[in-house]
Amino acid sequence: ISGCNVIIDPTVRIIVQAGKQLNITNGTTQSHLYACTKMWDGITIEGSTLFGNGLLRINNNTLIEDAEHAVYIPNTSTGNFRIQNSTFNKNWIHILIDHAPGSQYVGSSSVDYSNFFCKNLTTNVYSNLIAPHSTSRTFQAISYKSAGAGPYMTIGSGNVVENADVGIYNY
Repeated sequence: ISGCNVIIDPTVRIIVQAGKQLNITNGTTQSHLYACTKMWDGITIEGSTLFGNGLLRINNNTLIEDAEHAVYIPNTSTGNFRIQNSTFNKNWIHILIDHAPGSQYVGSSSVDYSNFFCKNLTTNVYSNLIAPHSTSRTFQAISYKSAGAGPYMTIGSGNVVENADVGIYNY
């Protein structure tokens, strides 16, 4: 997805399948993924030891808004992401990695020089989310459930979190 304005229906999920790659970047215009009136489900990254890791790359000032979980790696996945110079805005959880004990995760994801906001980007005023969380702000910027066996995600330099209940939650 390069330089596209993508309006997404409620409950729609984009899936990066095991062994596949999705790049979201800017062409001559900004890539912007968002919903109209109700949140969409976000991007799920799959992966397996049999079929390989799914890989999501988000970069070059891409804007992702209005998702329940903008980027999600379930506990059964070995998927990865590389996020650089992008903005996540008005998502319930911007990034959710759910690696339960005993999971097969062997990947390495990273996020650098990115913004995690909950505000009107035009006026720079803090705002609430859309339905079903219309009375709330972003719950968590980055939520990481560790499998307990070493670092699987690098949170690098230059990241900014504003107007979230929790910035980084590791449990």
